[in-house]
Amino acid sequence: MNRRMIGLAAASLLVSSAVFAAPQQKAPAKAATTQSAPAKATEHKAQPTHTTKGTVSSINTTQLTLSPGKGKKELTFMLGSDAQKPANLAAGDKVTVHYRVENNQNMVTSIQQQGSKSAGNTAKKRT
Repeated sequence: MNRRMIGLAAASLLVSSAVFAAPQQKAPAKAATTQSAPAKATEHKAQPTHTTKGTVSSINTTQLTLSPGKGKKELTFMLGSDAQKPANLAAGDKVTVHYRVENNQNMVTSIQQQGSKSAGNTAKKRT
């Protein structure tokens, strides 16, 4: 009789552990899915865009260095393939740069050249 009781207790313990173990295994899977979803959402979330003005110090196919003015530190921007910029952009041009910060790098979204307006204003001042 003792063996029978022990057998029933063991069987009952085995069944109850299987019932309780199944939801525990599913719960971490749901938690992992919940945790990864916000990470994906932040990857796809648009970063805020910043704007600054200055004079181009140097430019190449991947990088733009901008001098914002006297007494201010030069800024470096990365030019990705999606950056919109004038084809004839060169050192010395006055520009407005729109950019966003990604992985601690200033990534250019677009550049507007201010040279033509400045040249027009300079001509009027000389007259």
